[in-house]
Amino acid sequence: MNTTFTIGGDLTVNRLGFGAMRITGQDRRGVVSVSERPCDRDEGGFDRPGPGKWVENARPERLREGLDGSLKESEQFDALRGFQREGKIRHVGLSEINVEQIERARKYFEVATVQNRYNQADREWEPVLEYCEKNDIGFIPWYPLNVGKLAGDAASALAWLLNRSPVILPIPGTSKVKHLEENMQAR
Repeated sequence: MNTTFTIGGDLTVNRLGFGAMRITGQDRRGVVSVSERPCDRDEGGFDRPGPGKWVENARPERLREGLDGSLKESEQFDALRGFQREGKIRHVGLSEINVEQIERARKYFEVATVQNRYNQADREWEPVLEYCEKNDIGFIPWYPLNVGKLAGDAASALAWLLNRSPVILPIPGTSKVKHLEENMQAR
């Protein structure tokens, strides 16, 4: 098994990373000890006022705002292409996206990575993973351990992901050094 992946043809990374979403969570001290050395999603009908907080907001104006934002996809893609040409960003990654959307984005720029929910128990995005494999696009599964609900230990679940596809780049988060060390045993 290859332990590295090259994103966008020029950025080589270790395939097993560290998810940092918990840094903004309640166990900040634990996460800081692990990492001693926005990823917010705009989801229709919900606002995220702070770490670990989701507030329902299905008011018509909020739903319209979310929908209008989604309908401006070509403008967003065009802006990202411009930022890349200006040297402001090196690679573009997408999150919570399907194959059709990836193909639309690729008309504007090379998609370097895709981040969708994926783990042993939840394989809804299998077609996206297969597309990424065929096109050498990194696939970053969020929620890779299904918050401990998967059978076996974390290292086994991560090993399954790493062995499932050479483009999978898991980034499990933890706020405990013990769990970090367990995750690092994945092979």
